[in-house]
Amino acid sequence: MMTFDWRADIADSAKDGDATGSGGSRFEISPVDGVVESVPERRDWTIVFRGVSPVGSDELQVTINGIACETAEIVYDEQTLSLSVAVHDVPSTARLSVAVPKGLSVADNPIDKDVLDALLHAQMPYVTKEHALQAIREQGVRAVGALRTLDGKPRFSKEPFVAYGMPDAVNGVLEEILLRS
Repeated sequence: MMTFDWRADIADSAKDGDATGSGGSRFEISPVDGVVESVPERRDWTIVFRGVSPVGSDELQVTINGIACETAEIVYDEQTLSLSVAVHDVPSTARLSVAVPKGLSVADNPIDKDVLDALLHAQMPYVTKEHALQAIREQGVRAVGALRTLDGKPRFSKEPFVAYGMPDAVNGVLEEILLRS
């Protein structure tokens, strides 16, 4: 059985010398139970926490049956906002615990940075980029509908820069960025 507590009182639920403190986060894999003939003796585990802020290896406690595991590989991927903890050669009869005593926190959503990057590389009129960015900053995810109005159809106006010209591909990229969370 696997359990995850986003905000656990780790002091109350500490097992065999696990992390202490309160308000921490904990992911636990229980020892194999029941009919074990078909279960391998040892396993490799990779636990991935998506959408979290970076955590230093000194802020993370990995234990196997309450004994600190010094060989855990801890990697943070900025691109996917993912914290990965790999633990190799864990006995199937052991309890694996990954604890963050201070707790995991949700990563900042890099929408603004990603939108700016997409618009910077888009080949379209500058005024359209400005309007798209303004709509996204003011309306957030609700700007998806407004972005579709920035198409390349002619506008009837006395203003020289009214025909915006937002390519469908750029619209698609911006929609992906806005709707991914």
